[in-house]
Amino acid sequence: MTSSRSLVVAAGLVAGLGLATPASATATLTCDFESRDVVFHVQAAVGHEALTLSGLVGELKLPRRGISAEIGGADLMQTWIEGEDLRLRFHVFGEGDRPDLDLTIVTRRKTETDHVGRYRLRIGEGERAPLLRGPITCVVG
Repeated sequence: MTSSRSLVVAAGLVAGLGLATPASATATLTCDFESRDVVFHVQAAVGHEALTLSGLVGELKLPRRGISAEIGGADLMQTWIEGEDLRLRFHVFGEGDRPDLDLTIVTRRKTETDHVGRYRLRIGEGERAPLLRGPITCVVG
């Protein structure tokens, strides 16, 4: 019969080796684009079933308009990672003089890791709110 002290020591050794739980496969998602008008970078961990994003951090800048916003998990309104599709929608609520920013990214997988597509960024609200569009590349790997 094994003593409880031996079990505790054995459990500690297993945990110390990183074997306490089965490894779950994860990947890193990065999306980037830069132009005169828009700079966007975001990074997040993708869950093993590609259904969840965690640890999302990034930034969205509109240099010519003097607008800058940090992007976090609370700003991610929709996520779609399935089959060939990768789609993200961010909404950053305005603060002070900064208007609301609504960014939609729609891509399709082109290689094992690369997703190529377009972004649409609405600055402010209403029919007359400026709308910027352009190409974007996201990498999941």
